[in-house]
Amino acid sequence: MKILEFFTQKLIRKLIKYQLISDQDVNLYSYGINLLLSYLLNLFTILLIGLLENKFIETIFFTAIFVFIRSYSGGLHFSKFIYCYIGTVIVISLFIQIYKFSIPITILNTIFFLISFILFIINPMDNKNRKFDSIEKKVFSKKSKRNIILVSIFYLLCLHLTFFQVTYIIFLASLFNLINILLAKSISKYNIKIFL
Repeated sequence: MKILEFFTQKLIRKLIKYQLISDQDVNLYSYGINLLLSYLLNLFTILLIGLLENKFIETIFFTAIFVFIRSYSGGLHFSKFIYCYIGTVIVISLFIQIYKFSIPITILNTIFFLISFILFIINPMDNKNRKFDSIEKKVFSKKSKRNIILVSIFYLLCLHLTFFQVTYIIFLASLFNLINILLAKSISKYNIKIFL
């Protein structure tokens, strides 16, 4: 996004002006600042959507669980930030709309544990924008499985305590992760190049 590049360059010029970084470190700092600004913009947008939809806490909780699962599970990684940003807006907006509907708890439980089992089996999923080497694949697989187990335990705890709204959020975060991985798998299998 041009606006992020503009602010990144502005910050870099200030850092050079005040001799906080050297000319040889410009590329490294540019990358880091651009990445930080991208994350902050995504986070701000997520929080804003949650606030506007009167689902602020739910949105924070969904994002935390989604990221916790996704951190090692892999999936779609777009080549440009703008596509990632649009994807984030779509996922958060869909979450909020789906969250408004209720699903009977017995059906929710069955689907959740099916999703968890599938995530446990197929993780991690790399793609051309984020390839795993053999060591990363082993490490990510182990950590991904651990995260799925922890989320499942947390789900059971919330179920036991009758925090059904929380179980629904965990369910949706797991579902969106599964969809993300299946999309990445399909795109990889059929060599689809849109946005990647």
